[in-house]
Amino acid sequence: MTRSTLYRATFVVLAAAGGLAACDDGPAAPPPAVASGALSLTTGRDTLAIGATATLSAAFLNTKGEPVSGRTPTWSTTDAAVATVSASGVVTAVGLGTATIEAVLDSAKATRRIWVTRTGTGNGWVDVSAAISNVCAVTSLGAAYCWGANTGGRLGDSSTTASSLPRRVILPTGVRLSSIAVGSRMACGLSITGAAYCWGDNANFGIGSATVLRNTIATVVDPPTPMTFKALVIGSAHACALNTAGAVFCWGINSQGALGNNQTGNSPIPVAVAAAPGVVYTTLAAASNAVCAVTTAGAVDCWGFNDSGQLGNASTVTSRVPVRALLPTNVVVRSVTAGANGFHFCAITSTDTLYCWGRNVGGQFGASKLFENATPVAVPLPGTLRARTAGAGTTLLCVAASDDRVYCRGAGSRGEMGNAATSEQLTFGAVQAPPGVVFDVVRSGFQTACALSTVGALYCWGAGTSGQIGNGASLDSAVPVLIPLPL
Repeated sequence: MTRSTLYRATFVVLAAAGGLAACDDGPAAPPPAVASGALSLTTGRDTLAIGATATLSAAFLNTKGEPVSGRTPTWSTTDAAVATVSASGVVTAVGLGTATIEAVLDSAKATRRIWVTRTGTGNGWVDVSAAISNVCAVTSLGAAYCWGANTGGRLGDSSTTASSLPRRVILPTGVRLSSIAVGSRMACGLSITGAAYCWGDNANFGIGSATVLRNTIATVVDPPTPMTFKALVIGSAHACALNTAGAVFCWGINSQGALGNNQTGNSPIPVAVAAAPGVVYTTLAAASNAVCAVTTAGAVDCWGFNDSGQLGNASTVTSRVPVRALLPTNVVVRSVTAGANGFHFCAITSTDTLYCWGRNVGGQFGASKLFENATPVAVPLPGTLRARTAGAGTTLLCVAASDDRVYCRGAGSRGEMGNAATSEQLTFGAVQAPPGVVFDVVRSGFQTACALSTVGALYCWGAGTSGQIGNGASLDSAVPVLIPLPL
């Protein structure tokens, strides 16, 4: 299937049928309701360079299958920091990352995902996630691949055997993913239509099923009512998804309140997080048994396990409902990150500065190992550098910085600093990127880190004895290793 073919799918939302047929002497019958819509892009592909513009064309059909003319849809973007869209459907690439553009006419919606890179090319990997002993990534065509340990079927390829090379996740026919998340027992992906699919070990209902012990292929997670998700994260044995209305729904283990619904019972179906009235979330991250989410105002709410201060509210008391992290006054957060097996969170602010809180077992955000901070603390980067993205692993912290390089700090015995050394590093050091490679996205697992380049290349480094480096050798690597894109 070609890249352009992938994004020509039509997304259908049924609308209420029109009223009763009009009598000869009565009022005219209303026009048939709008039933479906599709978007096409003038450039023919979904990847734009920063500063580039492209026009989206919306085509809607009514319930009779007839084109709807003379009406203009309402346009919106999921991330205006990445791509904006005008009232006439003109998309402008603003910053690195991905955003979904949506056109709405009556109750019918059509969406298209846009990738923004420096070069405007993106035929390759577009998302990656790392856990203890396995890694998963998504290609620009929406295919998912996993490698490393495969206990419980977490590679999603219908087997339980490990692999040191990427194996394709078996998705339902026609399903394509836009992002992926990995935990210690399972993995989940978000489809381009906003549905969640999970696979792996179902201990504590982590993959969203009440009837199976595990799924070795991807299966859909059904929310309690129809909804579209725009972000998805995984903790140790729970998952959470953010819907387009800004509400968070979680499923899986809940003994420490990670589902945020003021209960402690595990749930195989997504349950709504008990956010304060009026609070709307924009993004989220999950740690071992805790979750943090960013509000539209740039504040951070957290819930779940709090033994190391990972909720950031100046306590170590576990909370089954969201509590506000105590960031300094006037700090506005744009994103949060955490490791699925970690006990701390980090946030990047609107000024591209970095704050972290929780357990500091590897010295990843403080010079003193084992130091735990129950409120967010500033983590300065070298010189005047700013943080573009960050990956907070269990014992390490890596940041893609404004000079186009990745910097890491923390425990380094398995080479996870990426600088050819195998020792701990309590200050940020530059990862040894291959000549000419520019990293924009970095993700950290337990002792493994991976980064995406601006042209869609994927590199991993650190612990690899379970095959999680993905280059065919079950060996650690103290420098980044290129992960070939499967044919």
